[in-house]
Amino acid sequence: MQRLPDGDKHEDWAAVEEPLEIRVNGRSIAVVMRTPGADHELGAGFLVTEGIVDGLDDIRAIAHCTDPNNANTQNVLLVQLAAGCDVKRLQRAERTLYMTSSCGICGKSSLENVVIKRPSRARLPQIDQDCVLSIEHRVRHLQHSFARTGGLHAAAACTPQGKVITVYEDVGRHNAIDKLVGHLLLSDTRDHAEQWLWISGRASFEVVQKAHLGGFACVIAVGAPTSLAIDMAKEARIGLIGFCRNNRANVYAGSIA
Repeated sequence: MQRLPDGDKHEDWAAVEEPLEIRVNGRSIAVVMRTPGADHELGAGFLVTEGIVDGLDDIRAIAHCTDPNNANTQNVLLVQLAAGCDVKRLQRAERTLYMTSSCGICGKSSLENVVIKRPSRARLPQIDQDCVLSIEHRVRHLQHSFARTGGLHAAAACTPQGKVITVYEDVGRHNAIDKLVGHLLLSDTRDHAEQWLWISGRASFEVVQKAHLGGFACVIAVGAPTSLAIDMAKEARIGLIGFCRNNRANVYAGSIA
């Protein structure tokens, strides 16, 4: 790597990006560009946040491909759904085979598949501003790969009191969320219903929808929310906080305690 304007040469770390094909019941449903690692979590979380499964009981098995004739087995993930799982959801959630790491919703095969209906939460959360404003600093200290590369998004599960529980990083913020949701699913963490989701980058509609389907009570984004994300948060009664950085934030859904 050569730096400008002085032209000095330096070694540099680059974020790794590789494709992962997700096959469900033998059917290829998506190819995501991701940072390798936590692929099982990514696959499981993807199935949840795409509305294909409701929980761990819907997944019978998940593993990388072991076909010796496939030279890229580490980039193929095989999922078997449990008997009785609604396979019609696969058709509703079907995507084109390529989805960029920065945007998931553009890969939807039809507009009717964009909104995945789930019951709204009972009420919007109470927001303690001191706790919210402290989360970014705590997550930053846990973004080890970002510190080296500057090229990864992060998603973190946090308590309403500001404690950071788990952090996942990936080249795509949607993937980081799916890895986090998958971790909670595969570890059978059933008490995260009141946890909050912190994300680097903006809060798009799909980010809020993934948070809703993943069971989070609030989304805290470093960047801006979109208009549709705000509408979705209010409808689902999920807290939504944007521009949460440098000891400042905007509350778009939820009430300040």
